[in-house]
This record gives sequence, C-alpha cells and structure tokens, in this order.
Amino acid sequence: MYTPLAKIFLQWTIDNVCKPLISASGTPIQQIEEKDKKILDPPVYAAESTKKASRRLQDAGIQQLSNGSILGIPALLLN
Repeated sequence: MYTPLAKIFLQWTIDNVCKPLISASGTPIQQIEEKDKKILDPPVYAAESTKKASRRLQDAGIQQLSNGSILGIPALLLN
C-alpha cells in the first residue's frame, strides 16, 4: 500500500529537481494533563541516508537518531 505512494513522491522530487527530500514523521509523547497541553519546544530528531545529509543535520544542530525504527512511507523513502 505504501510503496506506490512512496514511488510517486520520489518521482515528483526527481521531476521537480528537489534536494533534499525531507519526510516528516511523529513520535508519541507521554500522555500529558489538560493543563500542560501547550508544548512550546518539542524535540526534533532526524534519520538520514547519506553522509552529506548527516553533515547537514549536524550543522543545523538536529539530533540524529542512534537507534529505533521508522515505519511507513518515511521508511521506504530512506531505503
């Protein structure tokens, strides 16, 4: 189900000469109480597929995932 959509994303980026391809994905957070719903500065993590992307993330100060799993379309785009 995800593979055809991932292929469409990739073809669109090629056709439109997009660099880099960034795919967003969420991570669950602990359940918070009603009064604490406002999260001002949620953490941002990234996973990359090339050394160049790794350097760009480091230069931007974005923490890289050291372990874990990525699912769905973002996983296919990294593959």
